[in-house]
Amino acid sequence: MKNQFLFAAIALCCLFFPSKTFGQENAACDTLFLKAGPVVPAKVKLVTTTEVQYYRCDQTEGSMLLVNWPDLKEIHYADGSRRSQKGEILPPAFRDSSWVVETTDDNTYIGVIRSQNSNSIVLETKNLGTITLLRANIRKMEPLRPEQIKNGEIWLESPHATRYLFGPNGYSLKRGEAYYQNVWVWFNQVSVGVTDKFTMGFGIVPLFFFNTVTPVWITPKFSVPIKKDKINLGVGALLATVLGGNDNGGGNSFGVAYGQLTLGSRDRNVNFGLGYGYAGDSWANSPTLSFSAMHRASKKFAFITENYLFDTGNDNVGILSAGCRFLGRRIAIDGALVVPVEQDIEFIAIPWLGINVPIGGKR
Repeated sequence: MKNQFLFAAIALCCLFFPSKTFGQENAACDTLFLKAGPVVPAKVKLVTTTEVQYYRCDQTEGSMLLVNWPDLKEIHYADGSRRSQKGEILPPAFRDSSWVVETTDDNTYIGVIRSQNSNSIVLETKNLGTITLLRANIRKMEPLRPEQIKNGEIWLESPHATRYLFGPNGYSLKRGEAYYQNVWVWFNQVSVGVTDKFTMGFGIVPLFFFNTVTPVWITPKFSVPIKKDKINLGVGALLATVLGGNDNGGGNSFGVAYGQLTLGSRDRNVNFGLGYGYAGDSWANSPTLSFSAMHRASKKFAFITENYLFDTGNDNVGILSAGCRFLGRRIAIDGALVVPVEQDIEFIAIPWLGINVPIGGKR
């Protein structure tokens, strides 16, 4: 609510107090990049370890506005230097560097910011020439990172980089990001980035349509970056129950508590997992082991494998899977084959078809 109020206040200030001449304002503007996406032209006056105080870009006196560091990604100063929450003074970013700008009508533009004010930015693009975008129509804008340029192509962020076919990896959604996942119509889950390190998911298989019991679950997960974009730990759980059944002292509950170690980037990584399952108040005597991997081979496609080894008490059971993921701008589609492996089970390959759609305002 506080973030929404801040964004609304900034928008109203820009509406009722329009900027001065375009060139004058651009020369004096610092820029605040908020984690939720908005970009705020400003004159930064005071930076502490907890907050940043600033004037509007066209304001010369009066009360200062305030934004807390947890809501702020970076400060880009008018001279081109940058500052992060850790107090690092980073190299200039605006000078002839490319930016990825996503608008509210689901278009994406890539180009160099030539000028800006509190109402709009002027972006020089390769294919469209120089265009002007109103800030009110911008959902998100970020610098184009060098690692996003592969063999002359620009790879936009994967819309579904924190999970494999079903299981998660050590990466977290960023604060404000969310997605909807559906597998074969019946499996439904929504996951939300509560913070940059905590993700919460909510899922259901809506069997109540058939007047029978309905599985529901939540999936809290904490992510701990050990080395940025290289080593991540994830700790979480799948906590499930069945609605509509006879709950004998919690006997309908089941799930798994797990830890994940992910080595590699969001696009290319391997993942090792260990978890303990439970049903009711009984825990498994031995852990479930998992190994997963993701390899983004091109701008639009990635290969995925996700594999598990269970101890049922009488025998070991494995689940092997391999498939690919199509990466659209605002959708990811998974297709794979899932093979259960057990001594008494004949070979069978079960098809997997899932879609993953980003939702919310961050993307």
